[in-house]
Amino acid sequence: MGNVGLYEAVVIAAVAFFASLIGGVSGFGTGLILPIALVPIVGVENVIPLMAVGMVLTNGSRAWAFWRAIEWVHVKRLLCAGLPCCALGAYSYTLLSSRWICVLLSGVMFCSILFRRLRSSSNHALGSLGEGVCGAGFGLVNGAMTGTGPVLSTILLSSGLYGAPLIATDAVISLTMGLVKVAVFGGFQQLDAKLVLGGLLIGLATVPGAFVARRLLRNVTPGGHSLLMEGVVFIGAVMLLVRGFY
Repeated sequence: MGNVGLYEAVVIAAVAFFASLIGGVSGFGTGLILPIALVPIVGVENVIPLMAVGMVLTNGSRAWAFWRAIEWVHVKRLLCAGLPCCALGAYSYTLLSSRWICVLLSGVMFCSILFRRLRSSSNHALGSLGEGVCGAGFGLVNGAMTGTGPVLSTILLSSGLYGAPLIATDAVISLTMGLVKVAVFGGFQQLDAKLVLGGLLIGLATVPGAFVARRLLRNVTPGGHSLLMEGVVFIGAVMLLVRGFY
């Protein structure tokens, strides 16, 4: 974080706003796009803790913007088993080397494209037990990685949510798990003052995107940007994979 100058800060803020705008319309994307810009600047080992702080503000602003649409029943079902598993996943991250972080993060990004494809063709409806099991699995993965939004979006879509209720419920669940991740990373010395400040600046840059997205969601059907975003995510995943081995 010490090598971040004014130019890099402006670039990161611009990417954060753009990523938040996409995430506010589609329900995911912020945690997938931002690491592509962050890794060359802050280093791969700092990306997940930095993103954990930034995403607290990102998801908090999205929850605020869509507050009236939150489906609290689904929030409770997914967080019941999801929170302890999230803490376990965050702890497992503290044990990983930089190479494994690159490999796993790129794997999540590749899988996000597959999840989005499967989501559009799936008609399976989850019950309360299914949501609890999926919540545990999502919590474990989300605790250790960023960019897991497509997984949660798939779970919520399979639970019968779409549009604003999906965006709002996704935001509350992600916000709660994000707070758990920050607590775990802070407890295991994965967060210092510079990373916390950087995460807060990123989070602040994403706040306007949530409210712009709310306005766009009234007139734009989610999905028009999907092909472009999948291309960006794919390229970013390849770059991370190469970085992990060379």
